Amino acid sequence: QYKAIKQQYPDQAQTVSMDSLYYYDFNMNLAKFKDNPQLRQALSMAVDRNAIVKDVLGQDQVPIYGYVTASIEAGQFADVKYAWESWPRAQQIAKAQELFKAAGYGPNHPLELSISYNTMDLHKKNALAVASMWQQVFGANSIKTTASNQEWKTFIQARNKGDYEIARDAWSADYDSVDTYTNLFLCGNPLNKSKYCNPAYDKLILQAQNTQDAQQRIQLIKQALQIAEKRLGRFRRIDR
Repeated sequence: QYKAIKQQYPDQAQTVSMDSLYYYDFNMNLAKFKDNPQLRQALSMAVDRNAIVKDVLGQDQVPIYGYVTASIEAGQFADVKYAWESWPRAQQIAKAQELFKAAGYGPNHPLELSISYNTMDLHKKNALAVASMWQQVFGANSIKTTASNQEWKTFIQARNKGDYEIARDAWSADYDSVDTYTNLFLCGNPLNKSKYCNPAYDKLILQAQNTQDAQQRIQLIKQALQIAEKRLGRFRRIDR
């Protein structure tokens, strides 16, 4: 009832921002994702983040095209994001279709996916919206997506074990440090639900955490994030 409250009580309604990410994990243990970065990027680019925050969520969330929120550490990492963020929507769609075809999928070889989420209307709306966008961009005969609703305990156990294809995820910053996000992608980190692992990324993050040079730390973390952006390719998050 957020919109109604703002309309009825414009002088009383107040909104507090939160450093938080809402995103989907691609299970990197599966060959279809691990060995196919073109597919991961195609699926990511096909999602209209502006439509999701405006029409699906509608609570003043903002779209984000990176792995950290723009406001963390006074915005020092806000410039680390997908280059195609600024592309016109038509260009994003055209590139997504090109990558999807290059990944080996189309009417003659349709892609089947399952999105797992825990019981909540918000998660259901997001899953259905994303599935619809994929179908619109790639064609009804080229992709089939099912949404799998699970009770919270069952969902958490399955996600922790990697028993999923695509799973909804989220993270809120515990403190004003980019480490609250970068630790999510370290090899073996229990919070790394996508099971992504890149020793080069881990090495840069470790160097950044051990250096006493503030500027060097920032540069090392940016290098690490750029590696993850190119290799992980998650469905981009929503910064609330």
